[in-house]
Amino acid sequence: MVMRGNEALRVHLGMALVQATNGGYHVLTKSMLNVGMSEVAFCVYRDFVAISILALLQRCREWATG
Repeated sequence: MVMRGNEALRVHLGMALVQATNGGYHVLTKSMLNVGMSEVAFCVYRDFVAISILALLQRCREWATG
């Protein structure tokens, strides 16, 4: 498969974004649990944020496609 230069750049930037997000999540999780936050409360907050982000992305996708 042959990629154009712009497409290869987008793939590499996407992977860098995924790695940075994963690293940030790891640091946030470690610091919150070390402070003494309940594991159950952290999971509830994490799921609420994830659902909110996914709902927003779905709403934008519906709006873009008409």
